[in-house]
Amino acid sequence: MCHRDGRPSVCGRYSCPDEKEQKSGTILDADRCLKRSKSLHEAEVRASFLIHRALAIAVFGVSLQFCSFGAVWYVNKDNVSGMEDGLSWATAFTTVQPAINAAYAVYTNLGDRQELWVAEGIYDEPRTSVVDTDAREDVEEIANTGSIVMRPGLDMYGGFGGTETQRDQRNVEAHESVLDGSRSRDGSAATAVVLGADDVVLDGFTIRGCTIFDQVASWDLAGAVYNLDVSPTISHCKFTSNRAYVNGASALKTTQGSNALISECTFTENIGAVSIRGDTILSGCVFSNNSGQFSSPALSMSGNAAVEYCVFLDNYSQYGITGAVSIGGTATLWRCSFHGNRSGSGFGNDDRGGAVSVGSGQVKILDSTFVNNAARFGGAIYFYTNASAEVTNCIFYNNSATTSGAVGLNTVTCDDYGFCTGGTVQFTNCIFVGNRALDGAGGVTADPVIARFRNCILWGNTPDQIYYTWAAGLEEWMQLKVDYSLVQGGWEGIGNLDADPLFIDSSNGDLRLRAGSPAIDAGTLDGAPEVDIRGVARPQGAGVDMGAYEYQAGDEADIDASGTTDAVDVQLVINGALGLDSRAGLDVDGNGVIDAIDVQMVINSALGVG
Repeated sequence: MCHRDGRPSVCGRYSCPDEKEQKSGTILDADRCLKRSKSLHEAEVRASFLIHRALAIAVFGVSLQFCSFGAVWYVNKDNVSGMEDGLSWATAFTTVQPAINAAYAVYTNLGDRQELWVAEGIYDEPRTSVVDTDAREDVEEIANTGSIVMRPGLDMYGGFGGTETQRDQRNVEAHESVLDGSRSRDGSAATAVVLGADDVVLDGFTIRGCTIFDQVASWDLAGAVYNLDVSPTISHCKFTSNRAYVNGASALKTTQGSNALISECTFTENIGAVSIRGDTILSGCVFSNNSGQFSSPALSMSGNAAVEYCVFLDNYSQYGITGAVSIGGTATLWRCSFHGNRSGSGFGNDDRGGAVSVGSGQVKILDSTFVNNAARFGGAIYFYTNASAEVTNCIFYNNSATTSGAVGLNTVTCDDYGFCTGGTVQFTNCIFVGNRALDGAGGVTADPVIARFRNCILWGNTPDQIYYTWAAGLEEWMQLKVDYSLVQGGWEGIGNLDADPLFIDSSNGDLRLRAGSPAIDAGTLDGAPEVDIRGVARPQGAGVDMGAYEYQAGDEADIDASGTTDAVDVQLVINGALGLDSRAGLDVDGNGVIDAIDVQMVINSALGVG
């Protein structure tokens, strides 16, 4: 994670969302993001890894070595030559572990980094892996996990057709290299398909077939890739069809001593996907259609873990732990999109946090969007049990719940003697629009909590924007302060407004401000972020704007919110003038009619003359 004056800043670019979408004014199109097949160019990915790993060394003290690369070792299950020394495609090893062992022996003797190139195919051979966990008193040694065991100084790459002479010739999508553990542990599913190691890269594989049951000797040994206090780099991998039927993580797990980097990976159709601890960084990943029984369906995070540029789409928790992500300890979410996640059936007491639940610690949620998520308590986020958080430049749109359509706050806990503790939750430059609840508020429902709202917009939520529950005897913990915010129906506080914010097209999720919006220049610079959700500097005018977007002249003419007004925008508004499209965002001048004036305004903006 890069930092500037204590705040995250852009360290690299990722394809999901890409640079254009980072500057977009509309909510991230998660479906389009999910379907994008190609990530960064190989060189950009490598540069991004080097940046992150260098930062890890500087910030977290990770011991990583970059030596000159030595031999390439080859693995191809279709080799029928009868010779297996791994020195060429013609004599490739047919299974992965012997290649690792041979390469590691060379690395141990010579000190040169080694590479494994693994050709397409399904690698599901039986494996015997003895794991020494004596250093951990709570975990006994497990005789066989059915795992591929990685070794330091050895990088593994999949996605080869079996004829390549350069690594950048591989095609991960066309040549799928599958590490399958469904039968690798004495005919049963592996409890870990891959055991990670320090100072390694795992890149370009599909990893599947991990299953964790109660009867496993140690349920803590969970995850298709398991990193026990080690810090690998894992990139361009797909995790699918892994299952944890206990409180574990079926796809990937890092423990408290891990400083791993997981980048540009997809996690789909797993049961209880990922658990990250320590100083692990999860960057540019997509989580879709994962489910959870007794664990978070997509991600559980704590320690100093950081998640950036990730998409969480249509994940579901059967028993309501959370719809996508559960957070404890010290953690950061930055530039993430949560769309269509759901927590439970809506009837259980633990059906909380349709997208995110935060149960303790110090949490930052920055520059992120929450759309169409659902739960019983807190359709988007539920904060409880001493949670403290900073939520900045975030959008909550069209979420729903029985109670607390967008956000539920209940962070105070009391013991039997009446001693209470609790956290503080601060919302700055956030937007709450179109969220719904049956009870409490569609926007924010606050039980005992200390909460602050600054430079926020709450508009069009039903039945209310904010609902505050009073609890006798907890007056010390009943502090809800709203300042410099636009609240429909009004709210007591300094600098608050009650007037139509004039969004460009709220019915279609475009929550940028039109010229003349009362929210423009109406916020306070005190505590405001330096940039908006797009990265536009604040302030642009005489003062900071309320909400997640800082108004820029010409925003209305940028119909597709791409960051520039161009021929695409001209064609869109022409379609509107011809009656082919009636979206409110095509009414550039906001007079209620899409006509030739709107077309001319967009043309002028595209030409830079108006």
